[in-house]
Amino acid sequence: YIGLNAAGTAAVGTGTWGVLVTQGAANNTIGGTVAGAGNVISGQSQAAVSLNNGATGTLVQGNLIGRNAADTATLGNNYGVVVQQNSSSNSILANVITGSAAIGVVVQGTGTGNVVVTNSIFGNTGLGIDLGADGVTQNDTSDPDVGPNNFQNFPVITAATPTTVSGTLNSAPNTAYTVHLYSNNTCDPSGFGEGQQLASSLLATSDGAGNLSFTSTGLTLTAGQFVTATATDASGNTSEFSACFQVTQSTQLVVTNTNHSGPGSLRQAIVDANLNTDTSTISFNVAGSGPFTIQPASALPAVTSPIVLDGRTQPGYAGTPIVMIDGSAAGA
Repeated sequence: YIGLNAAGTAAVGTGTWGVLVTQGAANNTIGGTVAGAGNVISGQSQAAVSLNNGATGTLVQGNLIGRNAADTATLGNNYGVVVQQNSSSNSILANVITGSAAIGVVVQGTGTGNVVVTNSIFGNTGLGIDLGADGVTQNDTSDPDVGPNNFQNFPVITAATPTTVSGTLNSAPNTAYTVHLYSNNTCDPSGFGEGQQLASSLLATSDGAGNLSFTSTGLTLTAGQFVTATATDASGNTSEFSACFQVTQSTQLVVTNTNHSGPGSLRQAIVDANLNTDTSTISFNVAGSGPFTIQPASALPAVTSPIVLDGRTQPGYAGTPIVMIDGSAAGA
């Protein structure tokens, strides 16, 4: 135990950091997967684990961070895990990270390749994963920015039922990404994250425009839970958590633009609806005052699952349709 009494029942603290890896130290392991290898690290005034000043190759795995030894009560740290000052190529895997007064896992500076996956991250006051320690970092088209973990874009979940989750990711073109999906009993107050229980993972590759779509099936989620996702590129850069999406028995899909295809389009909503065997409701929330015309450049997908397409949901509707579909450019 680190920061707890000998019984593992109360925090006594050990100072600023529970475990500190610094000054370019390489290839250290904190915890492990075999019985008894994991540490219990709680009650620290700064962080349970700090990797700084160029620490590299560190494996933080199988630790109970922010709880008592019996895992029955929260004994939080200020931060869970801090990766900063250009520390790169570290792996934070399969830990419980909870009860932090600040952030669960924070990556700062210019360090890249820090993998943060398969953990149970929940109940932290700040974000579950924060790149830059500045709150939610919004996605940017094709993801060209640099910084902590290259500010890797997070996925966008578009549909979630107890058995199926679908979504999209826009990031670097022609690149392979691993998407991890997590279930949560509650959504973080920010609307993004956290990641309480791993639900599934999958590998997908973006197209020439940096777009990919994904679907995970055979899940055992519960209606009312919230699903989140992260994306990790082949270099090990893990994103922040996505926005929460609530699991429903009847899939709720929202059209947010008039584009031919891609996230928020009618085409994508139909594609996602066809993946579900239950009834999907497609609603509209296109920004602006309207009227709006959706003019597909090719035929929309055939509808193969039950769908309710409700144009009355578009803000501004007052009895006269303000969302129209024009098939004149879709061909024969």
